[in-house]
Amino acid sequence: MRTIWKLNMISILYAVIIFLEIELLGNMFRIARITEMSIEIVRPSILIMGIGLFLVGTILIFVLLKRKFNDTRFIHFTCLLWIPYFILFVFLFSAIYPISDPGELPSDAGGLIAIAGVIVYPLYIFIVNIVGISSSGEKTA
Repeated sequence: MRTIWKLNMISILYAVIIFLEIELLGNMFRIARITEMSIEIVRPSILIMGIGLFLVGTILIFVLLKRKFNDTRFIHFTCLLWIPYFILFVFLFSAIYPISDPGELPSDAGGLIAIAGVIVYPLYIFIVNIVGISSSGEKTA
């Protein structure tokens, strides 16, 4: 039972990482309007936050895999388990914060980038899991 909880917690963390990345990308104009900053300032800020979030999330997952996840038989289920959590987060966000101004709609290119990211994301999860498991198996003296 503990393995299932750990597996779901790691899957939630994977889902949160891509959810925040896509929401930052898709809500760039909304962030600019709410913060009253120009889009020229918001774009690089979102890029920096996105890279930082990706790096911090990856390091956090490595640490969790190394310290907490000893049963490696089920870790590859996270390649699929993040999807329901991601859908749940996107649905809740769009229900709580609907787009009220048509000018805040993301561009079509942003949607294509998001789709490509979601398609490639399981490969990233697989690589992180393999590296995290192999590093957790090493003994330090």
